[in-house]
Amino acid sequence: QGLAVSPDGRQLYVTCTLSDELAVLDVSLPSQPQVVAKIPVGPSPGKPGTPSYAPYALRVHKSGAVWISNNKSADGRVFDPQTRQMDPAKIVPVGSMAMSADFGTDGAGNQNLYVPSQGNDHVTAIDLATLKTRELSVPKEACLSPQALQALPQGGVAAVVCEGDHLLRKGSVVFLDLAAWKVRGFVETGLSSDGLVFLPPL
Repeated sequence: QGLAVSPDGRQLYVTCTLSDELAVLDVSLPSQPQVVAKIPVGPSPGKPGTPSYAPYALRVHKSGAVWISNNKSADGRVFDPQTRQMDPAKIVPVGSMAMSADFGTDGAGNQNLYVPSQGNDHVTAIDLATLKTRELSVPKEACLSPQALQALPQGGVAAVVCEGDHLLRKGSVVFLDLAAWKVRGFVETGLSSDGLVFLPPL
């Protein structure tokens, strides 16, 4: 479901939702990619097709650590590329289905992973140094089913794309002030809005 590249560009990480695994590929030769490992995300993976964790999305920190958002276990977990194992000390519950997250900095200069969650529709800030969390509810009139978050390049603001109900309720993009930790505003988009990307000015 999710994929990202290591800082040196030699490893590709892929979340395997239905088998509760993180696949690690060697892409140092892009014409000859090799699967070098399949790492269980948790200690008790479910049977194929009935996952216990359901790893959905991931982000690679500049340190190389891979943060994985898990739908079913409703948490963030960390793969350590040095040990090539999941870090048992870094399992952070976020309350409901964890979706596509991003790194950003809060008003105090702390590095956080900002995780949108579906179910009770909120965003959790995970302090990368302490693993302490803060939760921000997203108003229902602004967002239904937050899907993905991305920090804006200029810093201090993040955008969250929300799916809507896939039928009548349109999706939206909600803008968060990371310093004040509040919703700035939102705009309505189309049905089943699913992802976002920032383009440089033309």
